[in-house]
Amino acid sequence: MTLIGVIMGEFLVSKQGIGYLIMYGSQVFNLNLVMSGIILLCIMSTLMYYGIVYLEKKNKKITLEIKTQGFLTLSFFLFVL
Repeated sequence: MTLIGVIMGEFLVSKQGIGYLIMYGSQVFNLNLVMSGIILLCIMSTLMYYGIVYLEKKNKKITLEIKTQGFLTLSFFLFVL
């Protein structure tokens, strides 16, 4: 959602970026530029989503390991960080 907010901000005030390219392409009727920007935005959003899913799974696995091993491991883990 943050990425979409940034792009919407670019629609309004920027002089560069994906949002600017989409707005510029729509103003000069360049459909290739508009569609390229939208496809690039979709690819970036998908990659960021799956990156977050991966990090959540990794963090969940670490959290489960810490909970099952007990308080001493948790205190050692926090001390190391």
